[in-house]
Amino acid sequence: MRREVFEEIGGFPELPIMEDFELIKRLKKRGKIAIIPAKITTSARRWEKLGIWKTTLINQLIIIGYYLKISPLKLKQLYQQKE
Repeated sequence: MRREVFEEIGGFPELPIMEDFELIKRLKKRGKIAIIPAKITTSARRWEKLGIWKTTLINQLIIIGYYLKISPLKLKQLYQQKE
């Protein structure tokens, strides 16, 4: 995204968890989001430790909790308990 857009939407929100999710929600309000064909590298540690199904379930529960307005601090604590 362009720097101007990043600044217009307030940059990354000051949240202990879900900051990327909230950033995308803000971007969607400005219009269509395109995915570029670029590779990224991320840690597989959690996926290898907990497995695909459990990790996916935990992630979805955190998202649901966020929509239900559970405190991001509480969500972070719950997420970290599962590490």
